Amino acid sequence: MTTMIITLTLGSFIACGDKDEDTGAVTDTATTEETDTEETDTEETDTEETDTEETDTEETVTDADGDGFEAADDCNDDDASVNPDAEDTVGDGVDNNCDGIDGLDTDEDGYASIASGGDDCDDTNPDRNPGATEVEGDFVDQDCSFLQLNLDTTCSGYTAVRLTGPWWSWDVATGPEATDPDGDGIFTVEFENVLTEPLEYKWIVDGEFEADLTNAGFCADLTNPSGGFTNRIWMPGDGNTTEYPGTCFECGQTDWTSQQPVTIDLYTDAAAAEARIVGPWWSWDAAQGPLATKIADGHFQFLLDPAPGENMEFLFVVDGNWEALVGADAGPTCNAINTDYVNFFNRFWLVGSGDQSYVFNSCANQ
Repeated sequence: MTTMIITLTLGSFIACGDKDEDTGAVTDTATTEETDTEETDTEETDTEETDTEETDTEETVTDADGDGFEAADDCNDDDASVNPDAEDTVGDGVDNNCDGIDGLDTDEDGYASIASGGDDCDDTNPDRNPGATEVEGDFVDQDCSFLQLNLDTTCSGYTAVRLTGPWWSWDVATGPEATDPDGDGIFTVEFENVLTEPLEYKWIVDGEFEADLTNAGFCADLTNPSGGFTNRIWMPGDGNTTEYPGTCFECGQTDWTSQQPVTIDLYTDAAAAEARIVGPWWSWDAAQGPLATKIADGHFQFLLDPAPGENMEFLFVVDGNWEALVGADAGPTCNAINTDYVNFFNRFWLVGSGDQSYVFNSCANQ
């Protein structure tokens, strides 16, 4: 009995000791966790410090040449004259404004603007540049070829050339001055904007109007000798021209045999069956005038072989109907040489005009 009590007491003591140890262990665990938490906080603090250091690194700006542009935006951070705001002039081999080419290329079409020395006529439109495909008849200069009116003075020897017309009040001194940069005797007036209206004009050579163009050929499209004028006219769509002072002859040319025969095209209603030319050469008899060949519906063609040796006054007759051009005194194919502006208005094919194209009962070009 006594022995059993001692054993039990000892066991109880041991059990209590185990409990105390467990409690201590719990206490130790709690203390350890708090310590770990504090260490974690310390680590977080260290992380925050590290982030702060990284942030300070990102805010550092590198601008070695001091031009106000960071190295990431400056294509040459060692040269203050090279940056996105710099002026860029074509021809120096330097991309000063960091747009990828030598010169200013606002529309990023690969061509520098005219203002910066390049050849892009519209640096705000990527569809207009020297490499674009020209669309005929829309009056837009896609390929930046501009309109050039040229005067060949190689045979006449003129050294000063201008253009004049109603746009410049026919003043011999205020019209655009032609230039001959390579000294070959061909002077050029260049229009940077595409013209959408007819341009009536004459050349001024060495301060004087070019020689009278009456009967000089079809280059004097707008003419009325009785009214005292024989003027040239450029029509939208005509393109660049090269002309000769006071004449339609080329330099050194004295006759038009090289242009024989002459083809005259007439465009009319698609239902038309027959077309003829009538005029004083045929006593104004429609039945005796030349009969055209029908090329296609609405397209007839006359062949004059040989070419007339003098100016030919005429009208077209289609299916028995005569043209009535009175009042139609504007356009590239009507020459008011013989008209009273009331009863008759006749066409003229002028010596040297070569092949021509007409629209029935109209002064318009085909």
